[in-house]
Amino acid sequence: MLGAGLLLLGGPSLLLLASDQLGWILAWSVVRGVGFGILTVTGSAAVALLVRPARHGAAIGAYGAAIAVPQLVILPASPWLADAAGFWTVFALGTLPLLGSIATPRLARPCTRTGTPVPTPPLTPPRQGPEPPRPGADASAGAAAPHAPAARRHATAAP
Repeated sequence: MLGAGLLLLGGPSLLLLASDQLGWILAWSVVRGVGFGILTVTGSAAVALLVRPARHGAAIGAYGAAIAVPQLVILPASPWLADAAGFWTVFALGTLPLLGSIATPRLARPCTRTGTPVPTPPLTPPRQGPEPPRPGADASAGAAAPHAPAARRHATAAP
């Protein structure tokens, strides 16, 4: 499914050059939107299957950034790029998801005859010992989060 999403997202990009009629542009945009939806859902599922459970949060966060940052940077820059380099360049860059489809066979998991996946080890090896602290890991809890354990110690130690 991941490969299908990549093909549906990148494949129709050059077809947008074929006609300037609204019906065709909308039709190809719908196909690309379906591809983006498939890519978003199957990509996060692939991250959950390929990364060891202790790293799920970081891996899904990195995947989310990989999806969101291009949308925030490239989408607003596209009109400028179309003016500066031409529509051909913008639509040719839209085919880049096709390169990702080259890697999808490696990510495919073999299934048994009943359709259940054959257990395979994650691509990242398990880590020995506890996870090392990461800077900013408690950023979602606010600025007071790193100091909360110390505050609790002082509160219980008071007479």
